[in-house]
Amino acid sequence: LITSVAGLRDALHNNAPSKNYYSITGTVKEVKELTQQLEEIKAEKTTDNAQELYERIVKVMEDKTLYLNANLNIKMVAEAACSSRPVVSACINRISGKSFRQWLSEYRLSLFEKMLRQYPDTPFDELVIRCGYQDQGTFRRQFKEKYGMTALKYRKNIQGNGSSSDTNTINTYN
Repeated sequence: LITSVAGLRDALHNNAPSKNYYSITGTVKEVKELTQQLEEIKAEKTTDNAQELYERIVKVMEDKTLYLNANLNIKMVAEAACSSRPVVSACINRISGKSFRQWLSEYRLSLFEKMLRQYPDTPFDELVIRCGYQDQGTFRRQFKEKYGMTALKYRKNIQGNGSSSDTNTINTYN
């Protein structure tokens, strides 16, 4: 039985049984206020948990370089992060604002850009495979969506500007 905001906070923050059922007593106005505050507290806790999970997912992706696996799927990421596929998917969508595929593409394209600057004479096909792409067409489409030009044109542009790693160079093409 919960009769105050303090009681709600204690129940939620002290890991009271999470049956998503709480008895709230008081006047109609008090019950409405407590119910609204309960929803706000639950939303805060959900956001905190989502942020923690997201940080764990990013750490696993980076530490284990999962994004290099051409066959990587969300289930594999969920297993590596000790979570479930639906929870990881919802977390990535909520925190990054991107689908899993878009989010994964960010890792791979970022690596491609670094490798392109580091190994400017390496053939595209080799770089694309090293970055975890299995399909050249997918890479080309995703690259053009992000940078607004083909990878070949991008390479010529960075070679023409030296191999500056200034991110403003990239942003001018978005």
